[in-house]
Amino acid sequence: MIPLSLRLRNFMCYGEQVSSLDLSGVHLACLAGDNGHGKSAIIDAMTWALWGKARVTRDDDLVHLGAKEMQVDFEFLLGDNCYRVLRQRQKNGSRGSTTLEFQVLDEGEFRSITANTTRQTQAAIIDTLHMEYDTFINSAFLLQGRADEFTSRPPAERKRILGEILDLSHYDYLEERAKQRGREAELRLREITASLSEIHKELSRRPEYEEDLERAEQASSELTARLRVEEERLRDVRDRKKELEVREGELQSLEGQRQQRQLELTRVQQEIESSKAKIASYQDTLQREPAIEAGYQQHLAAREAEAELSRMLSQQARLREQRGELVRALDAARAQLSVDRQRLASTLAALESSAARAQSLEGKLQEVHQRLEQLATTREQRDELLAQEQRLSNDIAALAAHSQQLKSEMSLLKEKLTLLEEAEAYCPLCGSELADEERENIEHSYQREGTEKGDLYRQHSATIKRLERELAETRGAREQAEAEISSLTSLKGEEAALVEALEEAQAAGEEVATTREELRGLDQRLQENDFAPEERKRLTELDERLASIGYDAERHEEVWKTLADSAHFDEEKRVLEPARQSLDAESQRLLEHENRCAELQQTLDDLSERSADLEGRVHELKEATRDLAAVNSRVE
Repeated sequence: MIPLSLRLRNFMCYGEQVSSLDLSGVHLACLAGDNGHGKSAIIDAMTWALWGKARVTRDDDLVHLGAKEMQVDFEFLLGDNCYRVLRQRQKNGSRGSTTLEFQVLDEGEFRSITANTTRQTQAAIIDTLHMEYDTFINSAFLLQGRADEFTSRPPAERKRILGEILDLSHYDYLEERAKQRGREAELRLREITASLSEIHKELSRRPEYEEDLERAEQASSELTARLRVEEERLRDVRDRKKELEVREGELQSLEGQRQQRQLELTRVQQEIESSKAKIASYQDTLQREPAIEAGYQQHLAAREAEAELSRMLSQQARLREQRGELVRALDAARAQLSVDRQRLASTLAALESSAARAQSLEGKLQEVHQRLEQLATTREQRDELLAQEQRLSNDIAALAAHSQQLKSEMSLLKEKLTLLEEAEAYCPLCGSELADEERENIEHSYQREGTEKGDLYRQHSATIKRLERELAETRGAREQAEAEISSLTSLKGEEAALVEALEEAQAAGEEVATTREELRGLDQRLQENDFAPEERKRLTELDERLASIGYDAERHEEVWKTLADSAHFDEEKRVLEPARQSLDAESQRLLEHENRCAELQQTLDDLSERSADLEGRVHELKEATRDLAAVNSRVE
């Protein structure tokens, strides 16, 4: 396996933006750097990508500090193929999830050979590498601090690792194949031995089989003679069977003819009954000819009267339809005036309501102006508090810096005192010899200076705490002022809205009188019906025309009843002449149907007689061929 490239994201010490490591063309590489700079992490990334294992016990420990996921993309060359392994880890509380992809380079593009599960994909990678993780860290790679990993393993484990390195498993495979082929050859030999034993057993019974053959030949001669007799009998029975089939066919054909003639006879009988009914109807119609003529004339007179009344009704309906349209137009005009009146009344009510709000709006506007003045004062106070807050912050920062300087100087004095005590009779700074009095003077000087600096340091600390309290109070007051000032924009919007509403209310007060006068005018028009004069004139004319038509609905109802009662005379008049012309022709058809009925009855009698003769012959043939199956069975 030859590494080609490695890309990391959020793996151990490597964060989000990491350049890829390109090893193509590199035959020998040396990773150099200080401890903790990620040299071993690169090898861990390769082993984790290939086997899902590294120096740590938990995969989540490999995720970069503060990240939720990591990814390793590793490409390597093995034999003539280039492979790519992409392994990802997602942290999810105490349980995380890992995804694994395995790809091979095919015609310039990587093709996925990932299995259905992560476990199966890992097995495919191990099968491709011919190497487990333990074998790798005991042969090609030695873990940091575990150089004796291989020698500390049990003998069986060392043997297994060496076997994988030297590919000794191939010889185990060849041994198993040889054993399998030996077992198959032994099984085949046992089968052949059993077959030979059966063959020898059958050969020992040859005399017995020859005696059976002689007896069988004698029995065959006797059966041959009996077969000739039975075959002769079978031919006779088969001939009779054929004749039976012919006779049954004839009988079936006669039955078909008889059924056909019976159907035709039934049809002719129905036509006879139909002709008789028609002749009776024609005769009855001809007997009622005088009454039919009188009723028909009455029907014609009623039809003429109904046509005149229908014309008058149609004219009346058209005029009433026109009247309805005019009435609807008048109603629409009245409705439109009512709508205009209602709209104007609503407008007047809205104007009066808006005008009534003027005084209230002026009061609200005054309140808003007062609040705006208060907020202007608050904003000035906020600016003062902000400046005070900045001064306190600067004072605290200056005191803190000075305190830090005092602390450093006190630490330096402490170190000088320590050196002075350790140096005994010599100056720790210049190395010159010191007398006891000089040494004590220096110590007293350092101690006095340290006490002064310490007092000043504690004074600064107390002042810083006091200033911090003042700063917190000032910041709170400033934040409260800013919270109050935050409503300034909305308050200005409210001021603009109130000014606009007040102007509208004052304008509405000026429009109230005009709108009230328009409303009184509409009420007067509705009360006096002062609308649509043209439609009212046309309505009066239509009422006069309707009165002049003179349509009588009761007379029309009587005419309709007369028409309904005499309607059958119209139909009877139409069939009177055809009945006179058709009576003779229908009588002639009746005679022809009766003659055809007699012929069909005679034919049916002849067919019945022939069927009876054939049924007798068929019965005889069935008796003669009853044992055909038994004879045929004996012959076979």
